[in-house]
Order: sequence, then structure tokens, then C-alpha cells
Amino acid sequence: MTLFEQTLITMEHLLIQVNAPRWASRIREDLELWRSKGDASQHRVRYGGHSTYSDWVIHRQNGHDVSETQQAWIGRVFSQLQYLGQFLAEDPSDQRLERKHVNAIAGTRSVLGNAPAMEWSLETAERSCGEGVRTERCADCAYSETSRMEVETFMADDVVPGLLVSAIRRQDLIRLVDRVLAGRIKGVGDARRIVLEALRSENVDVTATWRPRDRCPACESSDMRVFRWDLAYGAGFQLLPWRYNHTAGWQETTG
Repeated sequence: MTLFEQTLITMEHLLIQVNAPRWASRIREDLELWRSKGDASQHRVRYGGHSTYSDWVIHRQNGHDVSETQQAWIGRVFSQLQYLGQFLAEDPSDQRLERKHVNAIAGTRSVLGNAPAMEWSLETAERSCGEGVRTERCADCAYSETSRMEVETFMADDVVPGLLVSAIRRQDLIRLVDRVLAGRIKGVGDARRIVLEALRSENVDVTATWRPRDRCPACESSDMRVFRWDLAYGAGFQLLPWRYNHTAGWQETTG
């Protein structure tokens, strides 16, 4: 079985599990066409443009049967499967193409992979390569807060690529989906503690839900802006200001 077929099977399974039957049926159409005629063109052309596969996002507001935590993790798994499906559809039988895109995912660097007992570490780095943890920060008094959902999203972005590559190598993608939905990912509790402790060390309040603020709850300033943090690993874990915070109007040295 090609990786392309495995990817479609896993996408369909995931969509059924989160209660997205209409989306699952469209993936089933692509899978049956591939199995009957070896034709991946239908899957390929369904990416890009309005109301295509590229617009599909696993989210509670879309009626999907997921918790907020599941939404962050299984949403990241699904987006990686979309990436694989789109590019492997160019030539599903080309093993070189399979290796190229699996290696592209494997090259994603995981900062949390430095933590003890983590199962997903493929390659570690001094800084993460994503957009970091999103916070709302007051430009006047530096009060800062984020939500549990933002923490889970950051962790999933860091961790899932490594999990996915390990599952591909074991030909175990469906089991990965089931494990992620069940929250059975080794080391995630420790990773969550690391991120929360790093945020607290920078005096970032972590709220249960995201609350957009017109005014700072500490000083009543109306100048609340997005401020992102990178998680870094050196002698231990610490937060560093994201290198592109200046795009939100912050000075590059702001920390």
C-alpha cells in the first residue's frame, strides 16, 4: 500500500471520528477512484481555491465532536495529513516524492523534544521554528495573558510532526489518530508543565478560555497587542521574545 492510500484512509478515519461525515465521504470518493483506476487527480484538484480541502479545519464551531484540547491536537494531525495528501497526489507511486515530503516533516525541529521521556524527538533546536505562544500584552504596563487553548496549540505544533513521521515509518497512522483523540501521548503532561512554568516565569497569566480584551485588566489601557514567545532550550527551558514581534508594533528588544 502506498503512503498516498494510507494517508487517505487515515483522513477518512479521522473525519468519521470527529463527526464530519460529509467531508469523510469526499475523501472516500478519492480513495475509491485511486483503488479502482490508480487515479489521484480528483484528490489533487480538490485543494486550492474557495470551498476546497484547503479550507477544511477541525474546529468545534464547524460542528466537530472534539474538546478544546482535542481540537488543537487532532487539528494539527489533520493539517499534516492534508499536506501529505496534496503533494503525494502529484504522483502517488513515486517513492522519491514520498521520501521528500516525509523528510520535510521530519526536518521540523521540536524544542519540547529535549524534555525527558518524550517519544517524538526527531531533532532538537535552540529555538522553535513556529510562531510561538500567542499572548495578549499591554503596551503600557506589560500585563500579559494567554489561554490554555493557545498553550495546547503551541505544543501540538511542536510535537505532532515528529509523531506523524514515527507513525508513517511504523505504518501506524490510524492508531496515531486514535491515540491523539484519546490523549494518550507519552510525555505530554511533562511538556504541558514545562510550557506553563515558562509562561509563569515571565508573569503571563494563563486563563481557562480566550477572552479578547479591549482594555488591560491591570491598568485600563486600551493598547493591548499580540505578543508571541518562543520556547528555547539551553541549560533548561525558557521563553524568548519571538523574533517577529516587531510586526505588531513592539520594539525588537522587548522581553
